[in-house]
Amino acid sequence: MHLNNYHHRRKHLFLVLILILLIYAGWLLFIQIFRSPYFLLLAQRQHNLFVDLEPRRGIIFDCRMRPQTLNLSTESLYANPRQIEGKEEITNELLAILDTEKEYLIERLSRPKYFIWLARKLPADKVNLIKEL
Repeated sequence: MHLNNYHHRRKHLFLVLILILLIYAGWLLFIQIFRSPYFLLLAQRQHNLFVDLEPRRGIIFDCRMRPQTLNLSTESLYANPRQIEGKEEITNELLAILDTEKEYLIERLSRPKYFIWLARKLPADKVNLIKEL
């Protein structure tokens, strides 16, 4: 009678483990069959992300310790299109300063984002004009 009780326990434990294995196998099949397009797109976005890094160069000196090369910092122009009011006026004012088309600025400022780049690596004279605006 004692041995028969252990035999039933082992059967039940084996059935529970098989049930858990079948649940995990079903979940993996669900992911593989129905969720694969989503994970494929996610993997492609992560794999094909290109970020241009601009390294900070060191200063090169001549034999008399005079600098021959320097890093020049530049400024960029960004915007938050969701907070901008009067986009047409801003577009017209920036067109006089930036070397871009009006359609480009309108398209950028009409995006439903919180951060967009309008121009990168602006010269100091254009930066001063933009700051005056």
